[in-house]
Amino acid sequence: MLTRREFTSSMAGIIFSRRFLDPIARYAATGFSLRAGLLLPALSGGESQQANDIAAGAALALAESKRAAELFGHRIEMVEIASGKGDDHRINIFISGFADSDSARRESSRADRAGIPFLNVAATGNGLRRDQCPGNLYHIAASDAMIASAKQTLSPSQSGASIELWDKSLEKYGASQLNDRFQNRAGRPMTSHAWAGWFALKVAWETALRAQSSAPSALLGVLDKNGMQYDGHKGAPLSFRSWDHQLRQPLYAVERETVVAELPDIARNSEVPANDQLDKFGDAARVVNCERVAR
Repeated sequence: MLTRREFTSSMAGIIFSRRFLDPIARYAATGFSLRAGLLLPALSGGESQQANDIAAGAALALAESKRAAELFGHRIEMVEIASGKGDDHRINIFISGFADSDSARRESSRADRAGIPFLNVAATGNGLRRDQCPGNLYHIAASDAMIASAKQTLSPSQSGASIELWDKSLEKYGASQLNDRFQNRAGRPMTSHAWAGWFALKVAWETALRAQSSAPSALLGVLDKNGMQYDGHKGAPLSFRSWDHQLRQPLYAVERETVVAELPDIARNSEVPANDQLDKFGDAARVVNCERVAR
């Protein structure tokens, strides 16, 4: 049987080892509570399905993040908030499913005045990224400029393909397992909007973990770091560009429910840095005229 001194010494050694050998253990020191606000418009038809997919994707990421959060004494929750009725002082980060640019700009500007980060998962308009764009606004949805750039690389035989963030047929880099988890939970295949919702909540959690805080200012501080990267099961580290806060990410050309091209093909051109390849899609820094660039 261990003596009290031996037990204390043993526990001290375990704590010391975990703190310095396990990079995640240091986040357990002080618990935080992260509250994500999900903004979804009341829509009908196909747009309603998009909103449902975003919510289902975010719910999957929430369930996965909760397990990790509870392990280290943290809390994470997500609440749906009606447009213009958010209780801002209780929300740490917003996830927006508004597809129209005007609504996304209005809601993100309101959040910006409160100093709260805002993740856009549905609006593709270039104007949100080029002019008069709030400094708290980050884009997981691909911009129209990114989509147009990707289409220009397709062969004539692929010209009818749609450009997507995700597809249910993806298998590499953990994509198959993610598709299975979503299918098992939601009862339907993972779509681009579902992936965007899942990734947005994942970004919220991992940003808070890196910041060791759920304070909106701390989250923005991490999001603004050029070196911050996220894993979206796409075969390349994903990050936000400094000049337009657009997520760098591979896109997929899909035709007849089949992925006919990965854009760009990171693996095929592995000698070229991934960011250099991804930055060929969308706006270059010289196109953007956002106030946040000067911050």
